[in-house]
Amino acid sequence: MLDSNLLPLSEKKEIKIEQMRLSIISFSKIIFLFLFLLAISLLSIYFYLEVLVDGQEDLIEEKRQTLSYKEIQVLDQEINTINSEINKLYNIQRGFTYFSPIVEEIDSLIPESSDVYLMQLNITPEIEVIPKEGSLEEEEDKSKEKDRNKEEDDKDGDKEVETIQREFIKIDISGFAPRRKNVLDLKNLFKNSSMFSDVVSPVENIIPPTNIDFNFTFRLNDEKSSK
Repeated sequence: MLDSNLLPLSEKKEIKIEQMRLSIISFSKIIFLFLFLLAISLLSIYFYLEVLVDGQEDLIEEKRQTLSYKEIQVLDQEINTINSEINKLYNIQRGFTYFSPIVEEIDSLIPESSDVYLMQLNITPEIEVIPKEGSLEEEEDKSKEKDRNKEEDDKDGDKEVETIQREFIKIDISGFAPRRKNVLDLKNLFKNSSMFSDVVSPVENIIPPTNIDFNFTFRLNDEKSSK
């Protein structure tokens, strides 16, 4: 074998370059082989997972087609429908006012021996707008301040009073009474009842002395309407 030390310098360089080139080619082949094997492995895993997912989807679809699964679906729909109906009934019941005690109270207030009888009874829910708690006191303070300083009150007068809406039960009745005294007695009975308040009796109720077609308007007390 020829000793490389005896070769000229130029040939030594060529040999080193050739060795480096062969080393790079060998390393490139190894890298390419590694990448190729890695790609094959990844593709195998991908196809395996795809087959596995397809198999699970087919299994799920088969279960969906079974009778028991369909029965469960139907049962769930029926339960949801029943729950919806229960919620509707609950909401109606929560806002419902029992009218039977109102009718019984009115009937008990009319004396049986007075020949007074009712011809019409209307019970309706109403909404009124009232000042918010604290707003009325503020307005009274402003009115006092108006007497002290008119100019400042004019500025404050532009501010609106805060209000809230409140529900109440309005009751209208009409009937016949043979004498004026019967109407007055009936009015007092309604006023003294713990179930009613704000009794309004038109002046027409007491103008004729006899054979009176009367009517009253009042409201159900808040404590009673909440029951």
